[in-house]
Amino acid sequence: MGLRAYEVNSLNGNALRLKLYWTALEKPPLDYSSFAHVLRAPGQPDTPLLVQADQVPGIQIGYPPSRWAKGDLVLDERMILLSSPLPEGDYVIRLGVYNYTSGARLYVQPNSVSDDYVLLKFTVPHVN
Repeated sequence: MGLRAYEVNSLNGNALRLKLYWTALEKPPLDYSSFAHVLRAPGQPDTPLLVQADQVPGIQIGYPPSRWAKGDLVLDERMILLSSPLPEGDYVIRLGVYNYTSGARLYVQPNSVSDDYVLLKFTVPHVN
């Protein structure tokens, strides 16, 4: 599985809409899950995990990974509900894929900060 692009939008401070555009590098052998952990960006005041949202990519459109064919591009959209609005500032989403039955995470290609997740950056702007 490869991540081609992403979008993060804040919805009235109550939720984040995360759109992930996955591509099938080969046919996945099972329905993997993906995790999305929202954190303050590096260099920001240290905070714990703010919220997380796990989901099977493509499940909301009835097209989970076990049905993908090599070369497919799949939109995976999820709502990440927030217990309180995020203050303005820089954030990251720690994103990875795992086997939900074993918990084993999939390897991420080199050039990331970790071998089992990538960081997706976004900013919550100041609201007047």
